[in-house]
Amino acid sequence: MLEGEFEDTVDAIRTMRIRGAGAIARAAARAMAAAVREGRDIEAARRTLLNTRPSAVSLRNAVEFMYQRATAAGEDPDAVDSAAAEFEAYAAEARAGVVRHGSRLMVDFGRYLTHCNSSAVIDTLVAARRSGRRFEVFATETRPWGQGHLTVQALASAGIETTLIVDSAARHIIATEDIHAVLLGADTVTMAGSLINKVGTASVASAARDHGVPVYVFTETYKFSPAAMGRNPVPIEERPAEEVLPCPIPGVKVRNPVFDVTPPEMVKGIVTEGGIITPSQARAICERIGAGDLSPHVA
Repeated sequence: MLEGEFEDTVDAIRTMRIRGAGAIARAAARAMAAAVREGRDIEAARRTLLNTRPSAVSLRNAVEFMYQRATAAGEDPDAVDSAAAEFEAYAAEARAGVVRHGSRLMVDFGRYLTHCNSSAVIDTLVAARRSGRRFEVFATETRPWGQGHLTVQALASAGIETTLIVDSAARHIIATEDIHAVLLGADTVTMAGSLINKVGTASVASAARDHGVPVYVFTETYKFSPAAMGRNPVPIEERPAEEVLPCPIPGVKVRNPVFDVTPPEMVKGIVTEGGIITPSQARAICERIGAGDLSPHVA
């Protein structure tokens, strides 16, 4: 790794040049390895990374995995590099398991709705399309960063019939377009089975519940939080006002929360590398991770 890569990666995560829970986790693992190579204080590097995106448990789990490996290895650069490679291989194996189980949910001529830019959802939809199934996807644009634009580009390039909608149209589309299921990614799954995801997720899930449409969450288990005990236990990150209002208006305040909380009763199933579970089964996975077992639970 190049000199200064730790600071470059920290800045890329903080400014959202690197975004998406999986990508953030992998980048954090590489950054920890870079910190060791660059001779940085490993405890300070750990704290710095944890503060970049406080709501993203995938980042926290990756950083803690690397911190434990680094301290156990006496901060040997080769050993820490091997740990980073191990985490990336683990993440790839876990993603493959999510796609394998999730693609079984996709049906011919189905209609699906997704919010934000979940690479787990996208990979699953692309795999289902490559297997020969044809279906349509509606994707919210996802203000203020417009991650939905990335989603529709990826889906359309894979030959999937795709429609971009404004965020506030989600309830209307669910009510009028015979949506088979809502497919969501996850930034965090709590002990209680609550979902912490891009702001607007709870509104989409609420609309789906009101119209009898099932909600499925696609996520690797390294996004489960053993520390998140209650229904709303994760600090919700708020980002700068200028992301919403580039030109300030005198007398106007701006709130820009990045995530919201979807309660477990709104979720039909969570698609993990080990299979499709109910939100009530999240506790067992969180306890396993809390005991130090971050290995992929692949079935």
